[in-house]
Amino acid sequence: MLTYIFFLENIQISNLRSNLLKKYIKELIGNGIKFFFLETSAVIIFATDSMVITHVVGSEGVTIYQLVMKLFSIFTTVSGTIMVPLWSAFTHAYSKGDIAWIKKIMRKILLMVIPLVSGVIVFTFLVNPILKIWIGNGIIAPKILICTIALYIIINIWSNIFAYFLNGVNKINGQLLTVGIGAVVNIPLSLFFSKTVGLGTVGVVLGTILSLLPFSILGPINTYLVIKRASK
Repeated sequence: MLTYIFFLENIQISNLRSNLLKKYIKELIGNGIKFFFLETSAVIIFATDSMVITHVVGSEGVTIYQLVMKLFSIFTTVSGTIMVPLWSAFTHAYSKGDIAWIKKIMRKILLMVIPLVSGVIVFTFLVNPILKIWIGNGIIAPKILICTIALYIIINIWSNIFAYFLNGVNKINGQLLTVGIGAVVNIPLSLFFSKTVGLGTVGVVLGTILSLLPFSILGPINTYLVIKRASK
């Protein structure tokens, strides 16, 4: 009788472990697929501008675009350097229920945006002087292009704050939807503004900005709701 009970308990424990394992594997595969589509959508949004500019404007337009983008990339690099370590920190804090720490860090990060955005605005006046020193007198970036790329960089910095948090706490369904929509409309919008409207390179960047807007608006709202629910 004791042997039978022991055997039955072992079967129950084994079934429980098997069910838990299946659950975790299913969640892991599901999250992996979601992150794959999220990364694919991000690549479509961020890596297709040069291709569209080449098609619409030509190689000269791509050269100017890439030079200006490379200069402004210092701000996204600084932002990324700050945010990347926080991904795992958000994961740990959220799993431990340390919402007070998350709130404190989010307030500090949002304050960090002020000097970064101010730096981007000031830098718009320095792009052509830097290009003159770096390249020579042969290349001058249009002011409207510089300002449009500056706006793109600001939206990118803003959106990344909430993307890293939501990725860290594994709340990516909303992000997947908004970024997925952005990936679908990005190239059509870029072609419309650059070719149909006649804005050229500026139109391509404008199309990308509009593709990023859904998450830049809904990302902060989703972050607020996640933190609010976790605080209860």
